[in-house]
Order: sequence, then structure tokens, then C-alpha cells
Amino acid sequence: MKRFALLLFGSILYSHFVFSQSTIPVLNLDVFEEPGANWVIASDLTTDFNKSTAKLVSGDGIVVNIPTKGATNLVTKAQLKGDVEIDFDFLTTKGSRSAVYILGRYKIQLSDSWPDGADPLSRVGVIDVNNAENSFSFHTEQPISNVGKAPGLWQHLKVKFKSPAFDGSGKKTEKASFEEVYLNGVLIHQGIALEGPSNGSGFNDERTEGPLVFQADEDHLIAFKNIQYKTIEKADQPLAAARRFRMVNPIIVEAEGEPYVLRSYLLFDKGKRTHVISVGNPDQTNYSYDLKQGAILQFWRGGFVDATDMWESRGEPQLARPLGAVTTLSSAPSFALLSNSGSIWPDSIPFDDFHNKGYSFDADKNVTFHYEYNGLNVDDKISMVGDGTSLKREVRVANAPENLYFRIAQGKVIESLGKGLYVIDGKSYYIKVDEHVKPVIRELSNSEELVIAFGKKLSSLEYSIIW
Repeated sequence: MKRFALLLFGSILYSHFVFSQSTIPVLNLDVFEEPGANWVIASDLTTDFNKSTAKLVSGDGIVVNIPTKGATNLVTKAQLKGDVEIDFDFLTTKGSRSAVYILGRYKIQLSDSWPDGADPLSRVGVIDVNNAENSFSFHTEQPISNVGKAPGLWQHLKVKFKSPAFDGSGKKTEKASFEEVYLNGVLIHQGIALEGPSNGSGFNDERTEGPLVFQADEDHLIAFKNIQYKTIEKADQPLAAARRFRMVNPIIVEAEGEPYVLRSYLLFDKGKRTHVISVGNPDQTNYSYDLKQGAILQFWRGGFVDATDMWESRGEPQLARPLGAVTTLSSAPSFALLSNSGSIWPDSIPFDDFHNKGYSFDADKNVTFHYEYNGLNVDDKISMVGDGTSLKREVRVANAPENLYFRIAQGKVIESLGKGLYVIDGKSYYIKVDEHVKPVIRELSNSEELVIAFGKKLSSLEYSIIW
């Protein structure tokens, strides 16, 4: 457990600014400067974490780099001016190396580094502070948290960038800086000053305007969508309002050496869950479990939890707040007794039908939850995987009846990629089951479910959550 003081100054830097937003519509390649043949437009793509290529679906909305010898970078016609905020989604494939250059000059790596790339210079989110060719001490800034996702899953980058400033003679008076960088919703950089254009930049000078440049990869596919930027302009606010800040003293809990089990309340689905255990793993694959429904509520990679609301002062809220990039699941139970395979999945288990029987640990301190559901004894073990790529779930039921069903996943769209691999909810995460196990994708009015029946042929199920 760590306790320290933290100054939240993002509101200082941007509280006295307003934004004017623009979108770069990816309907065709006309919004880019002379795009090479390696760039194409698609509406969707299918790949997985083992591949460096993908199958494309015709349409628009996504710009894709096709592996090609002599591939050229993608340059927007739109010119970003002054201080800007940039948002976009990107998808890497196995081994891909790419980057984005703000104003065409200042680089953030977007390479595949799942779960933690061996080359520290090519990890997703790395910033080049200066150029190796123009500096005696080339160095980079590493992300403060590794929250990158697996290849084949969509990720989100948000950047608040401050352009350099110059006096009337053209002399630089202020360095360019990455004020804030968020990867998958998690702050990974703050206040990174830049000495000049980065390695690979198409410009040798510094200016207050320039394009977005997406780096091509000759050997691997990479894709981008939802590209937006906002020019940050000063608003007419009193200086005192712009200087407001607050001090907080967070209590940070981390899993060091072995899993950390924390019982708390949890804000979830517009309500407060009162019977929740969150488990933090040393490999930074963490999850929260509902003890009254037998369901995994959420999982995340990165830091474990901020427990300030539990232990500061009276600790009245009793809330634990995840620190990493959270993927939220359904609060519905994992098991259900259905009259037939097409029955609607229940939102919850009645109080009298569910009895928690505690939890136990194996030799590696992985947790098994024990409960009784409608007279059936259930063991639900969730384990960390040594390389930090996934969580493994093993569920066992004694004397399961034929009408007992287990819901592995639920999302707007569930795609089968073959050999027991599924990608869930708009390429948010993967589910991997033994290819001999045959779950069914049930189509609902506005979502889909991955469901399997228990009974004489199946008394246990093992699968992995990969992200």
C-alpha cells in the first residue's frame, strides 16, 4: 500500500481555455496529402493477437495501413494550429511498429508492446524528448502505467499538446510540450517538455502549426479511426479562476509479490455494489467480483486501486476506485436456470437462491470463490497468467442439471475468430475457450451473448479473458 500527496494541476493548465472541435472524416483518402498505395479505407477488419495482417470489410470509417515495401506515412491535409487536443482510436497487429507525429514533428509511439514490449524505446505511449541526430543525450519518456491492449483490439489515445512559442525575431521562448497524454482513459504522461522534432519527423524546424502524421509499417497492419482535434483558445476568465487547484492525499493499494484481495463497495451500473471483492495481481491484471451474483464485474490492466474513500477520515463511502484502463462487464449473474436455450437471461439471482460460502487460495494465492446457487455447489477460480496477458477462469458445478446455462460474455457484437477464440463488444477484449467446447452466440434485440449449457456432458468450464 502506498500513500502520498499528489497535486492535480491539469485544471490549472486548461481551466481558462475553450475548445473548437474538428473531425477528420475517414470517408475516403481525400482528407490526406498524397496517400501512398499502402493506405486504404474500410468499415471493419478481422484479426487477432497472433496475426500481423487482417481481413478487411468494404466501406468507410477506418483508414488502414497494408504492409507494403516502401510504405509511406499518412499526412492529414488539416493543419493543427497552436495548442491542440487530439483524440483517435488505433488498432495494432502483432509486432507492429508505428507512431503519430503531432504537428508532423513530435512523436508518440503506437507500437505493439503487449503485454510489455522487450524494447523500451518502442513501447506504446513512449515519447521522444529530443532527436538522436541533434542531441548528445537522446532520451525518451516512458509511460507511467502500462495499459496497452492486445493486438487486434481498439485502443484510444488522447493528447493535450502545447505548441512552442516564439518572439518577434523567431527565437523560441517556450518549448513544445505534451501537457497530458491518456491511453485507454488512463493518464500516462504529464508535463513532458520537448527539445525539438523527434526521430523520423518530416520536418527539421519547429513551428506552431502542422499536420497529424501517422507512421506506416512495411511489415504489419495498423488502423486508425475517429480522428478528432480541438484548437485550444484562451477564454475571458479572471486569472484567479485559472489558478484554482486542489491538493489530494490518495491512498494507493498495489499488489506486490502476490495477489492483493480487497473487500469494498463499488460504484457500478449507476448504483453502489456492497458485496464486492477486487483482486490485484502483481502482473497488473486486476478484476472485481460480485459476491452476491457470482459475476466478474470488471477487469483492468495497470495500477490496482485508490482506496482513499475507504480509509481516509471515517472512510464513509467505502469505495475502491480502479487505477487502470477498465473494461466493464455485465452485473447479471454468470449462471442461470433457463426453461429453454432461448429464454431471457435474468438480471439478478433472488436473494434466497444464492448463498456465499467464502473463498480460498491456491499455492499462488489465486482466489476460488465458493457459493451455492439454487441448491447447486459452485467453485469459481480466477487466476492470473504469468506473462500478464490474461485472466483464466475455471468454473465447476456439482450435479449440474440440463437446464443450467453459463454466460461467458455479453456485448453488442460477438465475433467468432475460429479455434475457440472470440472477440467481444467492438473489439474490446477476447475470450478463448477450448476449441472442442462449443458455446453458442445468442442474438438479442440490441446485443449478443456467448452461452454454454452445463449438465451431464459438461460439469466444468475453463476459459481466458485476454486484452
